[in-house]
Amino acid sequence: MGGLLKSVSGERVFTELKKLLLGRDVFRILMDYSDVICEMIPELSASVGHDQKNPYHIYTVYEHIARSVAAAPADVDIRLCMLFHDIGKPETFFTDEKGIGHFYGPPAVSRRMAENILKRLKADNKSVEHVCFLVENHDVRPALTKKSIHKYVSKMGFAGARELLLVRRADVAAQSPELI
Repeated sequence: MGGLLKSVSGERVFTELKKLLLGRDVFRILMDYSDVICEMIPELSASVGHDQKNPYHIYTVYEHIARSVAAAPADVDIRLCMLFHDIGKPETFFTDEKGIGHFYGPPAVSRRMAENILKRLKADNKSVEHVCFLVENHDVRPALTKKSIHKYVSKMGFAGARELLLVRRADVAAQSPELI
């Protein structure tokens, strides 16, 4: 199968990927066909089976990604963001002396990887910029003060802040159920 996928144009892969991400049974498809997904996006391979070794993240990086995609609203850019939001985690992973897993700087790494993938798949510049904005800022949270929220909305824009709240909701929904 992999050999055949390599001969398909980036534009065609991107078109089909968007349809898949917006499909009804996206979680099952992402999980059951991770090998095919990783043929389309080899950068996801490192996340398959990657134990996060963290009580806040009970799923592997890939399963967390798949769950977050399924938890996100059926908006193509938001679902693309969820597919890529933690793709850089394996590259930034380490365990502390207690065996707890930590990640330092995955949003920046994930943004770079998402940009490269989207450009390889021939996504339009507007989509690349928008998805990368969401990926890079998916973990930014304002303090719960009027001033901090105002500053956040000013920096992200009203539409951006609204989308980032939807992204955050999907991300949290894909973590440990005890924490929701």
